[in-house]
Amino acid sequence: MSQIARFVPRSELKKHEGKFTSSSFLKLMNDLRLSNLGEPVSDIVKVMISPNDNEKDLKNYTLTETNKLLKFGNKAQVILKHYEVQQGKESEIIEVAQAWIASEEGTVFKEYVAGQLSIETTTDEMHDVYNDYIKIPEIGEEHEELLVEIMYDPLSCIRSGSCCIFENQRYEHCGKTCGIYESAGGGTAINSYDSCCRTHDIQIRGKTGKDRCTPHKNFMSCTKGLKAPGDTTMRNGIRADALANGCGII
Repeated sequence: MSQIARFVPRSELKKHEGKFTSSSFLKLMNDLRLSNLGEPVSDIVKVMISPNDNEKDLKNYTLTETNKLLKFGNKAQVILKHYEVQQGKESEIIEVAQAWIASEEGTVFKEYVAGQLSIETTTDEMHDVYNDYIKIPEIGEEHEELLVEIMYDPLSCIRSGSCCIFENQRYEHCGKTCGIYESAGGGTAINSYDSCCRTHDIQIRGKTGKDRCTPHKNFMSCTKGLKAPGDTTMRNGIRADALANGCGII
């Protein structure tokens, strides 16, 4: 699959804002009482995912992921994710929301899929919703938009021997080019999350299209409720690949 991502320029924001005014998104924002936290720093990132020329079984499949980032400082951080899956003339809309809310016990993380609470757990630190996006310098000053490198499955292996790094944590099996079948990593799993990645690597090896669905679903089940550096980034990456390969929302 090929991927292009960019921050939406100010001139186009209105065209995309309507994607985040659905009843489920509005209800979520109201339930979380985010309006009491003041005006957030906000951006919209659009990600286009389409099959490569050699992926003939997916040639009519495209996935557009539009993310609204809301940063309320150290009080709360929210990502509203609007997925549109296009297969020929048919399309499907899927909504996912992820929120990190400061509380006396720590940071409460909540994930909603299609309006339903899927995960609720407590973490030690407030997540930065901008961490998954690396801005690429503009081609010229006349261009308002910024291309971004999206940090789903980042290619972060380096020659020194450390493998893929999420939030400064080195993994042996988590990441696109890390694991027992790759040139880096492949050692003893460092934690339960890394073990889930190892199992996922084994199950998905050589799989294309909808054959990737079961390994992806197993990974989401394996990691549900686990806490680890980069956990949300990894699950977002697996979810996006599942949608792009016709698996539906997982």
